[in-house]
Amino acid sequence: MDFTSTSLQRNYPLHFIHGAISFVVHLRDLVGFKDFVRKRNLGSNEEDGFLKDFWEGAFQCAFPNSSREKNFDGLCTGEEKIETLPSSIFDMNMNSHSYTIYNAVYAVVHALRALYSFKRKHKVLPDKSQLNLLQQGSWKVSDPNQTVMEKQMKDSIILL
Repeated sequence: MDFTSTSLQRNYPLHFIHGAISFVVHLRDLVGFKDFVRKRNLGSNEEDGFLKDFWEGAFQCAFPNSSREKNFDGLCTGEEKIETLPSSIFDMNMNSHSYTIYNAVYAVVHALRALYSFKRKHKVLPDKSQLNLLQQGSWKVSDPNQTVMEKQMKDSIILL
């Protein structure tokens, strides 16, 4: 989800830069992402303080016993529809930052799953020894220049 500064987007005139510069990031829509966002409401997440603060700022309302109660006219019900917000406040489409984070998490989960399935497949080797993936020796990276120099010294013929 992409959260912006609501006070900047609502109160600061940005019309002078419209059309001056634009960036397009190509990305794919995630299946189920919009449905997940639509189902988010405060009725199901009352303990989420961040979402509560965002909700009050985005919908310009306040919850009972809120510190913002004086700043807004209406009371929040928690049933406001997030898709009614302008895209400058909350974009229902996944942006490039969200997509990058999604891909990073997906890559880590995929790697952990591959490691787990490899460990399960190769739990016991044919000689009845157990494979311990977590205690593998660390890999040593040698200096390529030193390696080349050592090889040249071994292969060189000294002519007198």
